[in-house]
Amino acid sequence: MQQWNLENLLLNGTSAKKLYHDYAAGMPIYDYHNHLNAGDVAANRRFGNLTELWLEGDHYKWRAMRWLGIDEFLITGESDDFTKFKAWAGAVPRLAAADFSRYMEELGNRAEMRISDYDGLILALNRQMEKFHEVGCRLSDHGFGEFSYEAATEREVRTIFAKAMQGESLNASEEGKYRTFTLLRLSEMYHSRDWAMQLHIGAIRNNNERMTSLLGKNSGFDSILDYHLAASLNAFLNELDKVDRLPKTIVYSLYPYHYELIATTIGNFQSGDVPGKLQLGAAWWFHDQKEGMLQQLKALSSVGVLSTFVGMLTDSRSFMSFPRHEYFRRVLCRLLGQWIDEGELPADYDYIGGMVQDICFGNAQRYFGIPDNRA
Repeated sequence: MQQWNLENLLLNGTSAKKLYHDYAAGMPIYDYHNHLNAGDVAANRRFGNLTELWLEGDHYKWRAMRWLGIDEFLITGESDDFTKFKAWAGAVPRLAAADFSRYMEELGNRAEMRISDYDGLILALNRQMEKFHEVGCRLSDHGFGEFSYEAATEREVRTIFAKAMQGESLNASEEGKYRTFTLLRLSEMYHSRDWAMQLHIGAIRNNNERMTSLLGKNSGFDSILDYHLAASLNAFLNELDKVDRLPKTIVYSLYPYHYELIATTIGNFQSGDVPGKLQLGAAWWFHDQKEGMLQQLKALSSVGVLSTFVGMLTDSRSFMSFPRHEYFRRVLCRLLGQWIDEGELPADYDYIGGMVQDICFGNAQRYFGIPDNRA
C-alpha cells in the first residue's frame, strides 16, 4: 500500500511545497475567534482522556456520528468515555424566545445598575464592553440567520423596548427595528474602541425539535439558510460609514454563494484607516475544509484583495481544532503554488511567500493590534 505523504499533504506542486515549508509552516498562530472554555485555558486543564479532549461539547462530531446512524447513547448519553471514543473512532473511516425582562435584570446586575429603559440598556452594554476592553478584548461577534436591515428612530426603539419589558409580544418588524438600531449603536461603541466586529450570517438553527428538546440548543441540528443579503448589508454599512462610525468588520456567510456578493459589498466601504478594514471572513462551519476554503480564497482574490486577508480561525469548541490553521495554510499554499506553476503568478517566492506569511499571521497581528512578542 502506498504510504501517505503527510509532510506534503495537500501540496501538489513544487511551488506549493516551497511556499508552505519555507514561508508558512513556521508562522505563529493567532486564533482570534473560538468557543473554548476560558476556564479550561486559564486553569491549564489536563484532560482525563481522549474523549474529554476530542469529543466533549463538540456538536460537529456529534452530528457526523448521528449521520452514520450511531445511537445517541454513544454520543451524548450515559455510555462510558472509552466506549464513546470507540464509537467515534469507528465512525471516522465511514465519514427563540428568552425572557426579555429577566435578561435585562441579569445584564443590569452585571453592570451594577437597574435597566428600566432603552437608554439604560445602552449604558449597561457600554459599561460591560469597557470591562472586556480593560482585560484585552478587541473583537465582538454577532450571529444571525437572515441579516435584515429595518430603519427606525430612537423614539420607536424606546417604545419597542418598553413593550418588550412589559412582556408583550413583538411583531417581526418591531424585532427587526430593535435589532438593527441596537447593532448600529453597538457598532459605534466598537468603532470608538478600535474593536473589530464579526458578523456570522446564514445559519438556521435547532431544526430537529425532538432532539433539541432532549439535548438542548447547539447540539448539532443546524444547517445552511438561503436568504437575500445585498440590500440589507449595504444599507447597514452605509448607515455607519456616512457618520464615520464604521468599525473594522469581518463578515462571514454560511451560504457560500454570497462570497462574491460580500466581497463586492465591503469594497464599497474600505478606507485608509487600515488595509482591509472590512473583511470577507474565512470559510466557516460546514465550509472550513479544502473545497470550502478554496472557494472563499478564490472569491476574495477574484473580486477583492487577497493580500489583506486576516486568515483562518478555529471558531471551535475543541482544542483539537487548532491543526485547522496548518490545514488552511496548506490549502493557501496549494492554491498560490498552482497559480505560480501555471504562470498566473510570478515565481517571486519572497514576494508571494511574504504575502503568505501576512495571511497566516502578519495581517491579523496588525489588524487586531497584537503585540509582537517573538524573540
